[in-house]
Amino acid sequence: MAGTSIAHQSLVMWAIRKMQADGFIPMAYDGNIPQFDCERRLSYPPNLGSLRPDAIAFSPAMGIFAFGEAKTEDDLDSDHTRQQFRRYAAIAFDSFLSRSAIYVATPRSAEMALDRLLRDVGLIGTRHVRRLHIPDCLIEERTSAHA
Repeated sequence: MAGTSIAHQSLVMWAIRKMQADGFIPMAYDGNIPQFDCERRLSYPPNLGSLRPDAIAFSPAMGIFAFGEAKTEDDLDSDHTRQQFRRYAAIAFDSFLSRSAIYVATPRSAEMALDRLLRDVGLIGTRHVRRLHIPDCLIEERTSAHA
């Protein structure tokens, strides 16, 4: 997705890598992550109704899908994100994708903001959500002054 931040793209990559480690095969992701897909062989995720995840993967062994979301601290307190996660809650509990997994990668400093979001949409503590709290120093955007 054009215009996404380096921090967001880094979080997407962390989510995809964790999905792979858990046995999922990446099918699609949003953005440009040369470290992950340097030949750009994967497509952009499709819209699933009103939802477009940052990444989608599938596990043939488990027969389930995984959705990846990357959220910076600013993203977590937005109406758009609340709508997305309400839709994930509906998928998690009310559809044929009820066994799906939702990987959420955030900066470690945003852990409490993610707690609030998940509590507000009814997903806190569910087996569907797999949280990844990435140390802030691994996703900080560097300016040329810091490089």
